[in-house]
Amino acid sequence: MTVAMKSGATLVVAACLAMASPAAAQSDQAMIDRALLGAPAGMVRQNASVVKWGDDGKRVVIKQGTNDMVCWDQSAWPGQLPFSVHCTSSKSMDRVDQNRAFYVQYKTREAAEKAIKEAETAGKRVLPEYGAGHYGLQGKDQETARPHVTIAVPNATAASLKIPDKPSTSGMWLMDAGTTGAHIMIPGH
Repeated sequence: MTVAMKSGATLVVAACLAMASPAAAQSDQAMIDRALLGAPAGMVRQNASVVKWGDDGKRVVIKQGTNDMVCWDQSAWPGQLPFSVHCTSSKSMDRVDQNRAFYVQYKTREAAEKAIKEAETAGKRVLPEYGAGHYGLQGKDQETARPHVTIAVPNATAASLKIPDKPSTSGMWLMDAGTTGAHIMIPGH
């Protein structure tokens, strides 16, 4: 009877393992489908890469694209909305990795942002690609998520770009002027 029970248990474990692989693949596919919603529609979205971060904190490609756009889901990061997907240039991903490391290490958005400011002051921030678009889609769920588009212009100032550094509803403006995180805000996006 013990042999029969062990054989039955072995079959159950084997069946569960056999089902785990498609479930994991489906999980990655769901993550891919969700993350790509942050990218501009059309060929950019279709040909973008999608990444996630492994338990070791390293970035893992789960969909290799054919263009320079990389997308990810950051809903699980501290302080994020339940639906939070983002995309940017592959050349800005070291900056994204650095941001993620701060959020994972400090557990709250406030603590992470304080550490990021300290790293900025110490000159230890990784630069994003100058001119890279950053596309986000955030909300309490997919149906209510709103798009947000910015353009990275590290260390730019209002004077160097000849645009305002205060919010404007009628045109673009520069946020975080003079820092490595300087970016052009695009109203309505």
